[in-house]
Amino acid sequence: MAEAPFPKELTKKYKPEHVLGSGANGVVYRAQRLFDNRLVAIKVLSETSPDPAAVDRFAREAKIARQDLHPSFVQVFESGVANGCHYIVSELVTGQTLRSFINLKRKLNERRTLEIGAEVAACLGKLHEIGIVHRDIKPENIMLDEQGRVRVLDLGIARMADSGDRLTKTGMIVGTILYLAPEQCRFREAKPAADVFALGLVMLECLVPQVLASGKVCKPGEFMVIRATGKEVLSIPPQIEAATANLLRKCLAFEADGRFQDGNELCSAINEVAQNRCSMKGVATVTTEIAVETEEQIKPVAMITQPTSRGRYFLACALLFIVSLSLFTFRRQKTARVQKQV
Repeated sequence: MAEAPFPKELTKKYKPEHVLGSGANGVVYRAQRLFDNRLVAIKVLSETSPDPAAVDRFAREAKIARQDLHPSFVQVFESGVANGCHYIVSELVTGQTLRSFINLKRKLNERRTLEIGAEVAACLGKLHEIGIVHRDIKPENIMLDEQGRVRVLDLGIARMADSGDRLTKTGMIVGTILYLAPEQCRFREAKPAADVFALGLVMLECLVPQVLASGKVCKPGEFMVIRATGKEVLSIPPQIEAATANLLRKCLAFEADGRFQDGNELCSAINEVAQNRCSMKGVATVTTEIAVETEEQIKPVAMITQPTSRGRYFLACALLFIVSLSLFTFRRQKTARVQKQV
């Protein structure tokens, strides 16, 4: 498909610099806002988009993003139609996606994983409060900006929970296959618990980058059957702390009722686990210091009582006993002589 051209009408307010990326239905441009020289990102939907529902999704993304629900959502400045093309102007976020970060670092530690998870869960909580399900949480849609802050991207397929408009044809589902909840693979409505499942997978992938490797080599239909029937095995390594492992297991429960029910509930649970980890680390630090100090105190004894020096120990004791006995006998004899002279 041909690239969506930058709308001529927008050149009155914005100076396009270059293309940041493109997809099936449009292009994202890096541009400069003329009145204050601020750099922005402008997403332009192709005038001849092959997917009629794309226009509805595009408009929905703009409407949701402009509600300013949470600082971690990318801020939208304006949206509209120019030269027959729908567009969205948003802040330009520089950094890297969580996907590229995982690929670069291979895996994240538990502390950082919980921090990212809590921030994304808080964002989702704001969506869930107004009845919206994101439906496409994945590492590619989570960005870490240059300050290390978490940003949540792409509200294009978010939709109202319990609404009748699926924005898809009958029998079709929306979302990235690898991060779909089991009920989505059974073509059921996506509720907030589906976002919880996806975020649980993202957190597990941060800790175990290869956890979804088997799914990537399956055909989409085969993979959906495996997940829909509960035959998928998502292993949580034993080195992951018990509280974190239990949290992930609840996120990834096969039945939606067994999971945290929305982003706010998950965020609270993650914060509780993180706080307990900090408390336990504090106790562990004190214990370690005491253990090291005690070890230093008993180290000479431990060295003496080792099997290789046992003979020397007994020899030293024997010599000490002989010397003590000799001194005792000498002093006793000397005392007896003095008493005899007197």
